[in-house]
Amino acid sequence: MKHKELTYKIIGCFLRCVQRTGTRIFRIRVPESLAIALHDSGLEVRSEVKIPVWFHGQQVGQFEGDLLVNNLILLELKVARLLDRSHNAQLLNYLRATDIEVGLLLNLA
Repeated sequence: MKHKELTYKIIGCFLRCVQRTGTRIFRIRVPESLAIALHDSGLEVRSEVKIPVWFHGQQVGQFEGDLLVNNLILLELKVARLLDRSHNAQLLNYLRATDIEVGLLLNLA
């Protein structure tokens, strides 16, 4: 698995955020809370990452990813009772539109 240690560190930060704040409070500000935890763990974090969408060599729009960690792993954060195929498809589309090879779909619910 690519970026295995970094992936485990990210998941650990996510779980600690949930444990420390409880899911109710954490749900309100998931990206901000997780970004702080990741930064405090020594990781580089970018929020609301703009991902251009191209068609026939022209930019036709952009996606907005939730968090990018160390310019290597894209995080897509959800608060959903159940994740479905559309959530996976969204993350895969983001990855296909970039050079980023690893994405994590994290669900709080």
